[in-house]
Amino acid sequence: MKPEAVALKVPLNPDEPEGKRIKINGEWVDLIYQASDLEFAVWIAQQLRDLPRTERSRLIQVLEAA
Repeated sequence: MKPEAVALKVPLNPDEPEGKRIKINGEWVDLIYQASDLEFAVWIAQQLRDLPRTERSRLIQVLEAA
């Protein structure tokens, strides 16, 4: 059994960030490389849905710093 901290995936292009895969309409979609802008925005809204509205300010700060 592998330790949780050990990654078994080796990126073929180490300069390219690893994607984040989620299911959309039953299909796996990579949020970075496949999702449309609308799908990405919906995913962000879903992540914030159950959090206090004050968490929105943290997201805004991260986006403004980027």
